[in-house]
Amino acid sequence: MAAGAGIRREQIRGFGLRSAEVTTENIVDGTIQPGDLNSAVYGGVPPAVNPDDAGTAGVATTLSRSDHEHPFPCATPSDLTETQTSAEGSSSSSARADHTHATTVLPWGLVARQTLTAASSTFTGDSATDMVLNNVSVVQGRLYMALIAGLADMSAATGQWQLNLHVNGTFVGTFTRLVNEVAGAARHPINGVVFWTAPTTQATDDFTVEADERTGTSDVTLVGGTDATNPPRTFAIFDVGVAV
Repeated sequence: MAAGAGIRREQIRGFGLRSAEVTTENIVDGTIQPGDLNSAVYGGVPPAVNPDDAGTAGVATTLSRSDHEHPFPCATPSDLTETQTSAEGSSSSSARADHTHATTVLPWGLVARQTLTAASSTFTGDSATDMVLNNVSVVQGRLYMALIAGLADMSAATGQWQLNLHVNGTFVGTFTRLVNEVAGAARHPINGVVFWTAPTTQATDDFTVEADERTGTSDVTLVGGTDATNPPRTFAIFDVGVAV
């Protein structure tokens, strides 16, 4: 077709454009120029982007629809830490590499653990056991769970014992009570949990399982071993989140 010739609207549709997208019936040299397009569809202002975006510039020989989008890169945030709180990075808008996430309510799981395969001493009265975790890092206001698991043997005489949690030498709670109601040796599970909230800012504390004789004359020994008959004993401290 000769340059400058008029093209009917029906012919324009053959170029793959809807008639609503074109504002003139005369297309110069059979090409579509920016001025020939409806500005409500082409050539309008794209959505605003923030100044710290690294979007790619347009190309002069092409057209962009007004609803196109720009790249919006976000850098990886810094690593989470147990005491971190929400904070925006140094950028004025999008998330940058130095921003932080709130983590104050998240549980942080196991913080200390002890596994014992040897039997303890035989206790004849109140005594600290060999189940001890010293210098455990704790954070003020966070809730910790102390757990023990294993078996204990009581001697032939009747009696009652408790296994208690002490933190820095102070009683916190009772894991379990062992009771022999009739004469004769007996084996008891020592499974138990005690919760404790750290009262200081950032510190290290000593956790100890204490054997407390309540009544009677029975002795008690904490079992040790590596099989189902004489399993190992476990003492562990877990961070379970912010105390509520």
